Amino acid sequence: MARKAGQSKRKDSQPAGPASEEAGPNQASPRRKTTRSRKAKTKNPRSANVRMKMCWAVVTSTMRQVALYEYACRAEADERAAQLTEKHKSPHFVLPVRLPVEDAAN
Repeated sequence: MARKAGQSKRKDSQPAGPASEEAGPNQASPRRKTTRSRKAKTKNPRSANVRMKMCWAVVTSTMRQVALYEYACRAEADERAAQLTEKHKSPHFVLPVRLPVEDAAN
């Protein structure tokens, strides 16, 4: 595989010094492309302080939420999922869900 001419060969082929700058009025002077400095991404201060609460959700096979139970009530959620599975002949199961806590301070 043949190598391409590197930057050093390209620079050597151009005349060096002030004579190259005064070569002609039609030739554009080589300019570097300016790059914009990007702003640093800042995090939303409220999103970092959101407290989450764990609950159990009874959902269908299409992930539609049917019932919601507190974290301590896992047995009740399992029982409800079993009842719905028998009744509707489609699988219902229990998933952990995180919900944002509504503080009185906000």
